[in-house]
Amino acid sequence: MDKEGNIFGRKNKQGDGTFSVSLTPNGEGVKIRGTTAGKYVAMNENGNLYAQDNPNSDEVLFIENFESDYFQYESKKYHKWYLGIRKNGKPKKGHKTRSRQRATMWLKQSPS
Repeated sequence: MDKEGNIFGRKNKQGDGTFSVSLTPNGEGVKIRGTTAGKYVAMNENGNLYAQDNPNSDEVLFIENFESDYFQYESKKYHKWYLGIRKNGKPKKGHKTRSRQRATMWLKQSPS
């Protein structure tokens, strides 16, 4: 996510655009926050990813699943829709994602 809140993917680890994942206090899911923009990743009813200022919106809640050495983030509001980024770096619509697709598999890294 850049400073304007555009969500994208890239192959290198350099530069802005990193995310932090935090568990909600009541344990109902995780929220993913862009460290540069300070906004949260959200998914709307069309399956589009967007940057949300409101951390209390139900569209920013995701369920973190561990699958085959990777993490997947399923929308809590829109079941079976996953956070996904295509090879070209553009977000994949939630209704076009499935569990175990490459676009929906994420690795966590420690901040360096």
